[in-house]
Amino acid sequence: MTSLHSFPRLAMPPAQGQPDFSQKTSLRTWSQQRTRKLIETTAVLWVGLCLTLALGELPNNGRTAVASEQESQATSVGKQTPLHQVIVRRVNGRPISSAQVEFLRISRGITDQDAAAAQKSLIETLVDNELIREFLASQKVTVADADIARRKEQFIQQWKNFGYDLPAITKSWGLAEPTWTADITTPLAWYVYSQSQINDAAIAAEFKRQPMRWNGTRLRARQLFVKWPAGQPDAATREKMAEIKARIQAGQLSMEAAIRQYSESPSASQGGDVGWFGYRGRLPAAVSRAAYLQQVGEVGQPVESPLGIHLIEVTDIRPGELGIEDARKEIFDELSQSRWNEIVARSRESARIE
Repeated sequence: MTSLHSFPRLAMPPAQGQPDFSQKTSLRTWSQQRTRKLIETTAVLWVGLCLTLALGELPNNGRTAVASEQESQATSVGKQTPLHQVIVRRVNGRPISSAQVEFLRISRGITDQDAAAAQKSLIETLVDNELIREFLASQKVTVADADIARRKEQFIQQWKNFGYDLPAITKSWGLAEPTWTADITTPLAWYVYSQSQINDAAIAAEFKRQPMRWNGTRLRARQLFVKWPAGQPDAATREKMAEIKARIQAGQLSMEAAIRQYSESPSASQGGDVGWFGYRGRLPAAVSRAAYLQQVGEVGQPVESPLGIHLIEVTDIRPGELGIEDARKEIFDELSQSRWNEIVARSRESARIE
């Protein structure tokens, strides 16, 4: 059974240091590490995108100076222009305010210094959540009052642990309790919906469709990697990699020679060997996904990542031994995430977003 407290990240982009729900890391270990990081930086509250509330407590020495200063600044701004009156988007006529953006920012542990850079992402996240709430309402999905009350109490307590009086600070912004309650309970409603849609047959079908992904199979590969100039994708780099791939495919150039001549990865000195890896982890997600579709000795098509373009040759496969029960939670999370993304994409096509 999938736990509410380990529900997937949904459509929200991850904050720095956020745990990957696919990794088999103990929540307690991650919690201790994250708490130490928060104390060392700004002691702001991080809450997972599924609003997991299992963080450790700060020392019981009252409100932190950072929290007091941030609340004071927010209150001052609110007196000049109440945050709830600053509308950043409208979704089918329903407003999203700066107060909601600020609430999400603090919940994610995004500092004041990074607020401007994160603004667009935070707003788009709130738009997605509004579309999902609209969809769930159309499906008549409801959450038990006891679950909502428990989530609110946990949330208020966590903010208190990190030096925030949640009711007071949201009141200073003009952010109504029903609004922020809806924001923190949307994942609960989505979980209820997902349980009604993702049954044993769907999980079994996914396990059968991608057995290597779910049964613990590991790959070994070598790669030829070319960086994006100045970190930005460009046509010239794509053309260069396509030409290299074509020469390898035509037998004019071996993968080994191509790596020696063109690869800009540190692994080039080891013949491009990146070692053993799983579906998630060491390599960019797009690269791992592509590699798991290849056969041993096959040089795949160029794969783009935020870093550059990768050309992968799988050199060995270590079969996995996990069964469907071992992968059940991860498959449920994956299918739920995919369904969320599909609904958001479809809803955005017909929604009036201003």
